[in-house]
Amino acid sequence: MQEFNSATEMKIQQIIRILEPHVITRDGKRIGAGIVECHAKHGTDILKAAWIRLTRQHDYLIGLALAAAPQDQQEEIAAKAYDVIADQLTKAGLRIEDHLRVSEKGVCLTSKAIAVIAATGFPSLAEFRKGLDSLQGVGLNRNPFWHSLADAEITDDDLVNLWAAASMFINAALGWLEGEATEAATKALKDAVTSASPTVCFETLISRARYDDRLLLKLASLAHEGLNNRCDQAFKKQ
Repeated sequence: MQEFNSATEMKIQQIIRILEPHVITRDGKRIGAGIVECHAKHGTDILKAAWIRLTRQHDYLIGLALAAAPQDQQEEIAAKAYDVIADQLTKAGLRIEDHLRVSEKGVCLTSKAIAVIAATGFPSLAEFRKGLDSLQGVGLNRNPFWHSLADAEITDDDLVNLWAAASMFINAALGWLEGEATEAATKALKDAVTSASPTVCFETLISRARYDDRLLLKLASLAHEGLNNRCDQAFKKQ
């Protein structure tokens, strides 16, 4: 915990004494009025330090703050929470995409993943119940992944469309084909994605696409767009 000088510590304790009675009774209006009052008197940094201590004692405040945040901030906070879960699964030796699935409908975890998370003391574990035996049939298939607009079957003699090509790059980069992920495939995928969206953080996108269906589809869409751009450029040069 961060240490403060005695004068600052007294101000933090004063804010906690003002807000905590209303936090205990979950009186949103008085909490809000208290925050405005304390912010005007003590400023942002001291109020933030006091609020962090209150959330440690009253974890429902985290959800309250999240609900009040703009939609894009809510989504990023949730994404970072899934990053933490994914990191814990990786450290435990689990293949993330086999044990964590995020989609528009919510979050699914296997029983093995829940056991890993339980060991960390995660406070809202009950939300996930017992977990599933496996994620087979949950969300998009990743063994391997084929976009719905890709060719249904691919053989050496077939011509494949760009959705199939994008899918192949993703599978090769993430190790969803036979063998390990290849550096060449990752580079080709990154080139295609950044061609379509130069400002995107490719590393974050490909990491989250392992378990988040929405971002897997975004990755495929950007890869398709980038490959299409490269094809257009190639024809223009002829």
